[in-house]
Amino acid sequence: MNYQSKWDKKPWAPKKIIYEATEEKLTAGAGLGPLIDAFVESSEFKAFKKCLPKRIGNSSYSSEHLALIILAGFWYGADCLEDLEDFEEDPAVEDKLGGLATSKTIANYLRSFSAEDIQALRQFMTHQAFHYRERISGKDCSITFDIDSTFHEQSGSKMEGLAINRDGKI
Repeated sequence: MNYQSKWDKKPWAPKKIIYEATEEKLTAGAGLGPLIDAFVESSEFKAFKKCLPKRIGNSSYSSEHLALIILAGFWYGADCLEDLEDFEEDPAVEDKLGGLATSKTIANYLRSFSAEDIQALRQFMTHQAFHYRERISGKDCSITFDIDSTFHEQSGSKMEGLAINRDGKI
């Protein structure tokens, strides 16, 4: 049986919003709408969608919808899935995305990525980063990769003790 999800029949897209200049105070996420629009209308979005896992069935969120919630969270400054719940307090973001998923739904979505999806997404992000850098700085710009070579995992806002580890390795 060849089952087709509702997302194959009618793909999801963010809501179109008309932006007008105003003197009123805006929400913290007011700039996310134009960023989402610019990304969705770019050629990069088509390549991005190919990296996402297929969602079969008729869940309330398409793969693109969930991915854009996560991406908007990065742009907004979210550090973890629970931070995405801050969007619930921002009507502009919720309206633009046409509904928000819970952190549990997003966590389950992230678990659905296969090794191939992850590899494709890594390649996409690397290509996109170099492409954006070239657009900003030109073709002849240099790039330096500075990688921490310690074996132990670091976390926190201030990194300390990045030196020779207990195995005598840097």
